[in-house]
Amino acid sequence: AVGPENLAIPRDAIRTRVDRALAAADASDLARRLPDELSGGERQRVSLASALALEAPLLVLDEPTAQLDPEATRRFGERLRALAASGTSVLLVSQDAELLRALAARVLVLHHGSTRALGPPSEVLPTQHTPSTEVAAPSAGDTFLDVRELVAGYSDRIVLDRLTLDVPRGSAVALLGDNGAGKTTLARTIMGLIPVRSGTIAVDGRRLEALPVHMRARHAGLVFQDPSRQLFARTVLEEVAFGPRALGASHRRADEQAREALAAVELPDLEKAHPGDLAQQTQRLVAIAAAMASQAGLLILDEPTAGQDAQGKQRIAAAIARQLTRGCVMVITHDLDFARRICDRAFVVSNGRATSRVLPSAGVR
Repeated sequence: AVGPENLAIPRDAIRTRVDRALAAADASDLARRLPDELSGGERQRVSLASALALEAPLLVLDEPTAQLDPEATRRFGERLRALAASGTSVLLVSQDAELLRALAARVLVLHHGSTRALGPPSEVLPTQHTPSTEVAAPSAGDTFLDVRELVAGYSDRIVLDRLTLDVPRGSAVALLGDNGAGKTTLARTIMGLIPVRSGTIAVDGRRLEALPVHMRARHAGLVFQDPSRQLFARTVLEEVAFGPRALGASHRRADEQAREALAAVELPDLEKAHPGDLAQQTQRLVAIAAAMASQAGLLILDEPTAGQDAQGKQRIAAAIARQLTRGCVMVITHDLDFARRICDRAFVVSNGRATSRVLPSAGVR
């Protein structure tokens, strides 16, 4: 409602606009929820509703479906098509070629600030081919991440209800599920950012649920959905070296680990750059390097491919391959194509539980 209020629209009209915008963004059920308790995908839907509530003649959307599950993306596409049909102009910034093929009348491809191509999607977008980024399937190892009967949530709301899963050493697993299912809650609980109410969490045989956050960093690293929330240093090298230094590494050794991690994501030339000056896609790669620099056995990536182009995804795949030599990787994602290429197992989170599943075959969304 903030946007319409700033436009001095009458209160009754604001209520009508807000209800209409929430419905269009598939967010009506979130109206009474606290923003801090929303998942990344749910927050994205609320942000979309905020923009729609202005009912402006031009709607500019920057990666609007990057954190939405496939069904939410489909519904959003239908509503966006209806908006365009009603006369609203839509400028959609996206790396999702499939979404652009379905919705766009024209596509503009930019390269270093200049126009590379402009025209209908059928003429501008490449044929559907994704560069190979497979991670070699590891041989089955002993259990590295072991979560048993985990219960956690917010205030009086239980999100994880006796959730159990295990991840073998050397394995990359995909964590799938609808927006708000509890995938990010699981990651935050493993890291100690949400308290465990009951159940156990073990990484490489070490129980974590009683450890404070700073001690868990020796065993697990997490990259948030919004990388800017965990970047604070003045240079990229200082940012990536912070974890090792906090864990007791010498200045020299911390810088060595940081440079190794930056090499893993192919960003060795950005040591002196300010993290805040980087594009969000590059910030995400820096955050992955920062998590890897501490050399924890478990690496959790929350929507790592959101907004990434093919090159960015290849860099993330290479980083995951390196991490598998240390332990295991959990990838929270709605990008099923990436999950199929990178992960050898999958769990679907629903109703507070995790169910082991075979990853959907190519072409299934």
